[in-house]
Amino acid sequence: MTRKSEVNITHTFPETDVLSLWSSISGHLLFRDLREDAIHKLLPYFRFISLQPGKILIDEGDNTSNELFIILKGNFDVVKKAYLDDADKEVLDNNRHFTVAKLGPGDLIGELSFLKGRPRAATIKCITRGELLALDPKKMEQAKITDPEAYGAIMKNLSGYVAGRLELTTSNEARALKTELQNSILKAKSNLFFSYVIGLLCIYNLMVGKIAQLSLDTDKVSMISALIILAFAMGLIFMIRQNKLPIHVMGLTLRNWKPAVIESLVWSLTIIALMVGVKWLLINSLPQYSNLPLIDFDVSSRSFVFNFLLYTLHSPIQEFVARGVLQGSLQHFFSGKNVALRAIIVSNALFSATHVHLLNGLLGVIVFVPGLFWGWLYSRHNSLVGVSVSHLLIGWTGLFFLNIESLF
Repeated sequence: MTRKSEVNITHTFPETDVLSLWSSISGHLLFRDLREDAIHKLLPYFRFISLQPGKILIDEGDNTSNELFIILKGNFDVVKKAYLDDADKEVLDNNRHFTVAKLGPGDLIGELSFLKGRPRAATIKCITRGELLALDPKKMEQAKITDPEAYGAIMKNLSGYVAGRLELTTSNEARALKTELQNSILKAKSNLFFSYVIGLLCIYNLMVGKIAQLSLDTDKVSMISALIILAFAMGLIFMIRQNKLPIHVMGLTLRNWKPAVIESLVWSLTIIALMVGVKWLLINSLPQYSNLPLIDFDVSSRSFVFNFLLYTLHSPIQEFVARGVLQGSLQHFFSGKNVALRAIIVSNALFSATHVHLLNGLLGVIVFVPGLFWGWLYSRHNSLVGVSVSHLLIGWTGLFFLNIESLF
């Protein structure tokens, strides 16, 4: 941030500006119950300040000035620095600033410092060109002697303003504490829930691995695997209800479904076009693929129809497990930097591990790669609607219409 000493353009409040600024300050709460002539007498005690966008009015912690400011024009941000302990510094930038409030014309700045002589509690940054009136406490002491009635009215109004601001701040802090408590409870429940999920994943992986070792045809293995993951998903839903977790945390929501679906269609159709282009290029450039058709499906095959319907029912359940449960839980489990990215990678690694028993482990890799895309898509809206649509479109195209398996 640019320092205050470099940017403030100040000058003594000119007598000729009294009338031009009258409309801006005549109704201000600081001058409530004061006659017009009394206000005119007090104005010379103020000084005028103009600031350009991006400049700093006061710095957090500064104790060299206790002036009170009235915003005439412009918008300002109230910025606080985050002071971190040693543990937090390992995962967070130590020089972080947060905008905690926004101020505009009519607002006061620095009232507590003016009244109590305290160091500045926050940094005030000018966002649009600003104009302010500044009043030094020493000047106010002179007004106390020359016009005690006006002095008393201003101090009364200022005290009322501070009381109202403190009441609002207390109310906001209470709401913030309530929200923080709710988030802490949700995080604790998510952590416990995630530990159960890991246990269930181990059981699921063991069961599917044993089934794959049996002498069963592909259709039967697919059917049994689908039934197992359906039972797995039902068990997860039961645990969500038992832990009283909000279902929207797991992506089971219709909130913002339209933008989620639109974005899903745009990206999915782009990927599908790329898949078609890659297969066409392989067929036309490599001899070992020259005998393959570009579009390869047979709707008359009973196996095709069976697997198509099974995949259609199976994919949303997979997304619920991989994105809603695993990624959704990890987004609350993790803290620090790049939470969404780490949740995407870890959840995909866990889910891909449940597929390593097929195609000599190749299916695990195949599942992991598109899973990164679907994880990113899920993190954009935290809804299973769009990501499930994408999974179906890309899966239908790759497995049933292009028959990508024929390339391996």
